[in-house]
Amino acid sequence: MRHAALLFFIAGCATGGGSTATRVITDQAVVQGELAAVGVEMMRRHEAVTDEVSLPRDTVLQLLPGVLGDLQFVIEGSDQKAGTLTTRSSRFRGSLGGARLSTYFSCGESAMGRTADRYSVIVKVTMEVQPVGDHQSRLSTVAAGSARHDDNGGTAVICQSTGALERRIRTSLMAASLRSP
Repeated sequence: MRHAALLFFIAGCATGGGSTATRVITDQAVVQGELAAVGVEMMRRHEAVTDEVSLPRDTVLQLLPGVLGDLQFVIEGSDQKAGTLTTRSSRFRGSLGGARLSTYFSCGESAMGRTADRYSVIVKVTMEVQPVGDHQSRLSTVAAGSARHDDNGGTAVICQSTGALERRIRTSLMAASLRSP
């Protein structure tokens, strides 16, 4: 099975008055295997949820694999020097971490209900951690997904993140920091 190759290009940044900001990222995915028809190229904009956390960068990078593992993600790539971490594309059906998939992704609706809750959703998470101070880090998270019906070979539907998965990862990270020695 092939995995989608995601290339992220920062397209802009919009910051708010608090510690949370959203920046728009465009990814070019060469969609293969279970994500869609082989050889189809897609352009889609995803928003990175960016938060400042009261943890050193190295601590965040140390805790993230466990936090993502608790949500059933497998780490595909990690670059300590660049502060990046990427999960393998993972298939979820109905729920992710005990919550309905529609909590995390909007993939459209039909008379039968929300697509995210009815189809298999392929999810990939990409994170970047940058130091802000001695004990502060900026955590940027992009959760990208696509949905596909299990019974046919139809085209995948691109899903937009609701931002809830990114917030859950941040909350779980902070909880994990309280448990760690």
